[in-house]
Amino acid sequence: MKIQNSIIIEKPIEEVFNITNDIEQWPNLFTEYAKSEILERNGSYIKFKLTTYPDDKGIQNSWISERFIDKKNWTITAKRLEPIYPFQYMDIEWTYKTVNGGTEMIWQQNFSMDCESGFIDEEVAANMNCNTKIQMMAIKENIEKGERNEK
Repeated sequence: MKIQNSIIIEKPIEEVFNITNDIEQWPNLFTEYAKSEILERNGSYIKFKLTTYPDDKGIQNSWISERFIDKKNWTITAKRLEPIYPFQYMDIEWTYKTVNGGTEMIWQQNFSMDCESGFIDEEVAANMNCNTKIQMMAIKENIEKGERNEK
């Protein structure tokens, strides 16, 4: 299953790229992450752990991902490493383009749910589309205001 969302941020591409790839600051940029930890960094490669805020049932989720940063081409490729479940795989690509003095940020997510998870790809895609739009809007607002979502 593949989903794609984009948003225009009224700031230069380098600023948007740098801010959105400062993983240590993601809890101040996104609304869903309580904690981000860098586990390994080697040149353009970053391995990191994300932890969400507790949901309405008090459940927090954590996972480890890896990310390859290609600033020359304004792209990011990433994937979820562990736990993979409830996915069979989760691959992500972020692309940045200059548009009318601002930056278009495009997120593409390719995934498949594990057949044992009880989740259906189309239902998860609908949920991810909704949440991605919320997160992109929070990022846009924080970057355009010149501030981050301080918790």
